[in-house]
Amino acid sequence: WGAFLQNARDTGYEVFGVEVCQKMVDFGVSFLGLRIEPKQVEDTCLVDGRFYNVITALHSFEHLPYPLRALKHIHSMLKPGGWFCGIVPNIDSFCSRKLKDNWFWLDPNMHYVHWSPTTLQYHLENNGFYVAQLTTHTGDYDANAVAELVQRESQVPMSADETEERIKAIWDAKEGEEIRFFAQKL
Repeated sequence: WGAFLQNARDTGYEVFGVEVCQKMVDFGVSFLGLRIEPKQVEDTCLVDGRFYNVITALHSFEHLPYPLRALKHIHSMLKPGGWFCGIVPNIDSFCSRKLKDNWFWLDPNMHYVHWSPTTLQYHLENNGFYVAQLTTHTGDYDANAVAELVQRESQVPMSADETEERIKAIWDAKEGEEIRFFAQKL
């Protein structure tokens, strides 16, 4: 709905957005004064014929019906050395494995593709990107639900500090609920 674009614009960036939901486009354009087009990513053209320094996909890349086509298009729209940065749910996460069909982000009506750190890195690298950073985190997932599941899975009672340490170990093992990535166009 434009919050990220608004923040980027307010900190000095020239911004442009793409969104398939017309209600979101209308809000971003009407209330926030943003430039947003109602299209799929792969149907966009360069704005004013200019290539981009940064393209972001924050909890949106999993919603694309043709993500590899979109990835190739994103690569073509970036300047040499430009960045593609994003966040997607992690299908190989601790909670996904433990909750199975009850995992919150397992949503076949909204998420066309579920990424793991391995598959995401593979597709980025095979489409002309250098993956500078790929980490996992609890992120937008309910932090209390993650902590409760960690404590429930433990064989012994855990203190809050021990629970926090276990969650950080989950992130380090690339099993956090969301994947955060920074990939540079080669």
